[in-house]
Amino acid sequence: MALWVIKPGRQGEHEDYFLKRDLACLTFPNMPSVREIDSSQKMKFLFLAVQPNAPKRAVINYASQAWAFRGLCRIGDPIVLPLKSSRNIVVGQVASDYRYNTTAEDPYRHERDVAWSDQLIDREQIDADLRYSFSANKTFCETKREDAELRIQDLVNGESPADNPPSVHSPQETGDIILDQTEQSAWKKLKRYVEEKFSGHDLTQLFAEVLKADGYHIHVSPEGPDGGHDILAARGEFGFDGPHICVQVKRTAKPVGASVLRELLGTMQTLRASHGILVSWSGFTPTAQREALTNYFEVRLIDGDELVRMVVSRIESFSPEMKKRLPLRRAWVFAREHGEPASPVHPLRDPAESARPPATPPGI
Repeated sequence: MALWVIKPGRQGEHEDYFLKRDLACLTFPNMPSVREIDSSQKMKFLFLAVQPNAPKRAVINYASQAWAFRGLCRIGDPIVLPLKSSRNIVVGQVASDYRYNTTAEDPYRHERDVAWSDQLIDREQIDADLRYSFSANKTFCETKREDAELRIQDLVNGESPADNPPSVHSPQETGDIILDQTEQSAWKKLKRYVEEKFSGHDLTQLFAEVLKADGYHIHVSPEGPDGGHDILAARGEFGFDGPHICVQVKRTAKPVGASVLRELLGTMQTLRASHGILVSWSGFTPTAQREALTNYFEVRLIDGDELVRMVVSRIESFSPEMKKRLPLRRAWVFAREHGEPASPVHPLRDPAESARPPATPPGI
């Protein structure tokens, strides 16, 4: 089951129309019915024929959205409407196949019935990766984040603690539960903070701090065209000692594909770099992951979760300027096993991190 997102217009001008009529409409004006279109290729040909003077790339993008609305979206799929009038979203369920309504005014003729919920969900309740995907610059699209539909359904079905009888726990168990909840909450807040404060070139600067903390001499490309690399890193006082690392950092709405990995491999050859690191806040496509595995001894992929883990484990070695931008503080708690010495636990740490050693760029 897929989770779909329908946009209500740049200014939210379609919100009332959708919600009051329990509809989702593909608001492309002056487009004929696509009811008889049975493949994405035919959809592309139709859009190119109807809009011959428009930029080809944009037209193909619109055609892919129309095919998703017409051919991929299924009855019963959940759908999200991010509101412009407030910081809320509305969740619904697709209730009909596509139809072309000749009695509706343009651009509302391409429609599907949706059972919209009366419940408003504050965006602050939503995980940062989902919020980021909801802001994609498309009228209609699928959200391919891991377990996206399940996480949204959990919010829709959320119950007040008062609705459930309290569980009985020992003082030690209660303390462990509180600690785990605190860690999980802090981890989400940190990811959201990094996402909001470190966009574009700032994310490159953040990963550069990770490399400097590990003792690398680095060169960061200036903001703008980078020639296929964002950071060059090596050991030694002047950066002449190996390994010689070429880094590319991507902050995109979708997972990075294999083409970006191949570009990095080409840049590595040009610069005679021995290793490469591809950082993508939104993760990687399965194809990119498979190709990275075939280059296991040369390239590593680092997604947003791994980057944040690396930041937390090295924050005390960061520059004073970067520490000011990331106001984190280490906390101490008693070990869970009686008689063991206390161990440091960072409140902004991945809950699973205690089970693994601090992350380092593997193989480098």
